[in-house]
Amino acid sequence: MKIRLIAVVIIITLHIVNCFGQSGEISNYYLLDKYVINPAEAGIDKYQPVIFSYKQKWLGVKDAPNSQTLISHRKLTKKIGVGIKVFNESYGVLRKTGGEITYGYSLPIFKRKGVLKFGLSGIFYQKGLNYSKLELQNNIDDKLYLNGYKAKFVPDIALGISAYMHGINVGVAVPRVIQLKTDLTNEDIMEFRENREYIIYGSYGFKTDLRTYFEPGVLARVQENGDVQVDINMRLKWKKKLNLGVSYRSADAFVLFTGVDFSKISVFYSYEMGVSNIVRYSTGSHELMITYRFYKDRGLRKKKSLF
Repeated sequence: MKIRLIAVVIIITLHIVNCFGQSGEISNYYLLDKYVINPAEAGIDKYQPVIFSYKQKWLGVKDAPNSQTLISHRKLTKKIGVGIKVFNESYGVLRKTGGEITYGYSLPIFKRKGVLKFGLSGIFYQKGLNYSKLELQNNIDDKLYLNGYKAKFVPDIALGISAYMHGINVGVAVPRVIQLKTDLTNEDIMEFRENREYIIYGSYGFKTDLRTYFEPGVLARVQENGDVQVDINMRLKWKKKLNLGVSYRSADAFVLFTGVDFSKISVFYSYEMGVSNIVRYSTGSHELMITYRFYKDRGLRKKKSLF
């Protein structure tokens, strides 16, 4: 039994070490709505968006990561914003499913010319391992590992702070603060934990004329193990309807994205072309996002949001 157990643990480790050991996926939709990456941005707009996104990584690779997310946030008062996220992420034999509830608080700064925002989220999710998807070798046939699904409940919190003034938006967020270790084996002999990371970003939005809006930006994901990933991006919005943009994510991918805004609905699509060795096996990654906006009254549609 011990020999079998050791072999199973090695196989599980090979499947997991590159998934839960690294940081989670970030939706490209953060280029349009920063609440996706920072709880402090809850309620930043004068409307309530409901956002659904589906992302498929590495099309053509068996059991490649994919995620589905449902997000909404709104302003309750001039100073208070709230938000909610529901998500499901799959990484081959692994799955993470849960939700996030956010409370945000804002303060005027520099004689009310800017806004300083703080955010706190409570996160509740399950990490799960599907043993039936493991391809065991050396004639290992232990039913304890070949069948079933094991999941564990994991609580966490997210923190964030952001500031906005004269088109400049900067922020810092920590998506997972507590980082509890989780054992997904049946013998409680191995623990897994995602690396804590810090997201730091900045952007500057400005108009060149009445029809064209530009927003260059940069985002850095800094992990406690020392890894750093930088995302340099540029977004263009034309006639308040058409969004176009490009992004480069260091050691990962080039991203092209486009979107169309209607009165209440917008559709956004992004394509990631890998720059690592994954391009030998995959035709790229795709993400589709659909947003529906709720307005308190019809007059708010004509008012300009912060972004």
